[in-house]
Amino acid sequence: MSSSLFGDDWPTYGGPNRTHTSTEQGLRTDWKSEEPRILWKLDIGLGYSSVVEYKGKALTQGYQNGKNSLFCVNAKDGKILWKQQYNQSRYKKERIHLIKFLGFVVWSM
Repeated sequence: MSSSLFGDDWPTYGGPNRTHTSTEQGLRTDWKSEEPRILWKLDIGLGYSSVVEYKGKALTQGYQNGKNSLFCVNAKDGKILWKQQYNQSRYKKERIHLIKFLGFVVWSM
């Protein structure tokens, strides 16, 4: 038997209220010398982007091989659902790229 627990959506940087605080109850806060089990990893290259999660999909961005990439993955297993790449120097931020996602517009720089 397997079970999965998913928490509340975290649809923007800092969470739903941008307070970096979860209102969920029963979260484990004392790990002592244990580490949480890693569910999956994704090589996104260089980046300092947070991960946002909405309706079972996780979004983040990274930079490698001269391209910025926006990733959408299944939050349960880490499988890439789609990836949008575009050429851009990692030091230039004058362009914003818009992508429609679950009825919302996602932007990346």
